[in-house]
Amino acid sequence: MLSGGDGRAAATGALGRSPLTQGGVGGASFAELLGKARDGQVHSELPVQVSPGSGIDLSPEQLERLAQIADRAEASGASRVLVNIDDTWVRLDVGVRQVTGAAELTPGEIVGGIDAVVTAPPAPGTQSAGTIGVPNATLGMNSSLIDALERAAIGG
Repeated sequence: MLSGGDGRAAATGALGRSPLTQGGVGGASFAELLGKARDGQVHSELPVQVSPGSGIDLSPEQLERLAQIADRAEASGASRVLVNIDDTWVRLDVGVRQVTGAAELTPGEIVGGIDAVVTAPPAPGTQSAGTIGVPNATLGMNSSLIDALERAAIGG
């Protein structure tokens, strides 16, 4: 904690409250900030890391896109997300902001422990094929469930 010249706490206020608890950021309320986070307009700047021994190799640019997904997922209440990033499926633990491993999707196999599914936006400067989603047979889930999970994960 930083102290002002008069001995009071300068960084967190005299009562130990952060600026967020004293009225938000830039005058925005918590509800407004949460809505903006769900829409991808607020970024925590917290990084996403790859779990040691996961066998996953991601570029700094991919980790940045995953950090943005983690922000949106957290704002939406998701904690374990299945992410398709550049045609690779990975598991993302939102609470610890860590890619825990690859997800091998085979027809008829149930993928458990996931509360959201999302396809990462393409890397800047690349063209998107224009399709978002998961082929019906790969997860063993029906398309309406996949669509609902994907919409919830990206705040749609």
